[in-house]
Amino acid sequence: MDSKARRSSYNEANCSPGLYVRNFGKTIFENSSMKSKDQPVKNGKLFAADGCYLLDRDVDDKSEKQFHEFQKVLTWMGFLFDVSSRESPHFLQRLWLGFFLFTSVYTVIYDLFFLFSDFHANLAPSTMVVSAITFQASLSLIFLLRWQKNLNFHHFFHVHRHSKICGADELDMFHKRVHSGNRKLFWGLQIYSIITMFIFYVAIWSGLLAKLVHPSFFRLFYFNQSIYVRPLFFVLYLSLVVYNLATYLCLTNAVHCELKKFNYKITQLNTLPSELMRSNLESLILEHTQITKCIQAMDELYKVYAFSVTACVIPLTIFVLTLVLTRSTLTELLISLPTVAFCTFELYAIMYSSKISDELSKSKTLLCTNHNVWIPYDECLNKIATTLAIHLDQPDLGITLWGFTRVTKPLILTIVSGMMTCLAFLLDLKPTEETKDCNCASNNTIQDS
Repeated sequence: MDSKARRSSYNEANCSPGLYVRNFGKTIFENSSMKSKDQPVKNGKLFAADGCYLLDRDVDDKSEKQFHEFQKVLTWMGFLFDVSSRESPHFLQRLWLGFFLFTSVYTVIYDLFFLFSDFHANLAPSTMVVSAITFQASLSLIFLLRWQKNLNFHHFFHVHRHSKICGADELDMFHKRVHSGNRKLFWGLQIYSIITMFIFYVAIWSGLLAKLVHPSFFRLFYFNQSIYVRPLFFVLYLSLVVYNLATYLCLTNAVHCELKKFNYKITQLNTLPSELMRSNLESLILEHTQITKCIQAMDELYKVYAFSVTACVIPLTIFVLTLVLTRSTLTELLISLPTVAFCTFELYAIMYSSKISDELSKSKTLLCTNHNVWIPYDECLNKIATTLAIHLDQPDLGITLWGFTRVTKPLILTIVSGMMTCLAFLLDLKPTEETKDCNCASNNTIQDS
């Protein structure tokens, strides 16, 4: 069965050197009769341990197809590098990369410094969210460079190809629906970022922006005319953040769909005769082993990034909600609501991987409650089923936040409860109208005396 699961790239990578293997028109191996000066140098990083060529694509896989569709945004921004080449990025690309990172870090430090040195409560929500998006864009780009250099996404999709489960066509519609929803969300947010840029320009030309942001917002590059550059960079910042979160959702959907197929095959054991039960249980053990590797590959890919985004967005959400709920006019409230929407989207995206842990927890329950596996008693069959149950009993399996905790529904409830507690505490610190009147009266008394 393992030999069937291997893709053709495995055989191609281990075939005789007299054959040709091409990847998008680029020759990987050439005939041994060619001159050595014409033979390209093979990059060992491009091959997995089983010999598969990591840059191969499964054009029929919805998740992989969607991932490469999302990469068009990186190509347009100039942040997608040629991982098949040993050469470093082009000089102009490296120059653009360094300039972007320097500008984003400088923008965060500049905005936060002037915000806290000359604090304006009415202007804080917009400034905080813009700074948060800029900071997360810097982190997103650093992680993207690391992932591209180490071929992390290619390793994940290589493991995912081997973990794909066949024979569950009934779930194809579910698979198609979740990927369609993620695609609409991604491109909708990209369009939203472009609309935001035009709104920025309209607010600048109309003079409305001065009422929404801190006065220092206009002097980022010393001259007031530099304000026209900020909307262009803001589109890039927002697009990078959305890209990383959308690919996180894409890979989560890929793993989640395979887990649903796995659980579906467990439920189908009820309809199988005892003669086929043994071979199907053995197949499930192998399939769960491959899915486990896929989950571990995704956890290794995103655990630090998910922890960084969570550590950033939780205090930001508490702070923004505090400022929004203390607005005194309807206009100020409407202006602050988009900041809440951004924080909500980030929390939703990071906690979305709780679906994986939720689906994993169902597997053992479905197996143990399947009476056709255990009754009538068959010693050999029960040993195989018990082995499968041991495979399913892995409490640490799932997507984690840097290994500290798994992303689960109880974790979401804990985070929301903690945020509401902190929010109530901060709102309680707001001075009441009676306190303000009392302070004013005491000040007048002091002045009269």
